[in-house]
Amino acid sequence: MSELSVAVLTGGHRHHVIQFIDFFTSLDGVNAYVFNIKDWLTPVGLDDRRYFAGSQAVHDDVRDGFDVTVFYTMTQQGPDEQERACVERLIANGQSIFVLHHAVLHWRYDDRWGSIMGLGGARWVQDVDCGGPVNGVWFGTVPVKVNTDHPLSTGLADFEIEDETYLVRDCEDDCDVLLTTDRPNSMRTIAWTRMDGDSRIFCLQLGHDPQSWSHPAFRTVVQNGLQWCGGD
Repeated sequence: MSELSVAVLTGGHRHHVIQFIDFFTSLDGVNAYVFNIKDWLTPVGLDDRRYFAGSQAVHDDVRDGFDVTVFYTMTQQGPDEQERACVERLIANGQSIFVLHHAVLHWRYDDRWGSIMGLGGARWVQDVDCGGPVNGVWFGTVPVKVNTDHPLSTGLADFEIEDETYLVRDCEDDCDVLLTTDRPNSMRTIAWTRMDGDSRIFCLQLGHDPQSWSHPAFRTVVQNGLQWCGGD
């Protein structure tokens, strides 16, 4: 099996950079390249001659070369015209998208990004006081139930993880749910797959920091999700 070429996009939210890169570069069968989303929008490619830097064809060729694009981004506003065009190009090409943790709230007020994820449109964090530091966004123990009928459940059993949750709407009926939780201050569906045209979409609410990244079950979920996105 050839290794997956994976673009991992960051931006709009602070994170533990070194541990994050170490996590993705340690995954089996994955060549991960971490970009700020602004750099991913306009990469110059292999030929760095100055007049190529402004060539949209070169930028498109670089983005087209990845098997999977992971969004670990949380830009509140947008997308702008260029960002929307790049995402729609992924969909038109049948390329896969992996939405990780706070990217569930990326472009929060954009209906199209919400529909790509299977969340029905724009997303608002529900304002429910469960005793945490921020209403609607919570840290703590998350009990996770695995849907063993899902093809990505291989190597997984029910588990608990210390992580951050979001209280937004659950994924819609056209999604195949892998993980759920009964934690009251979280969306119930926390990992799922769906198709948008020929594009495979994998969404995972978990993944706030190194404590969650080091959890064996989290690693298995990400590994399985990337392999599914890559066509396996």
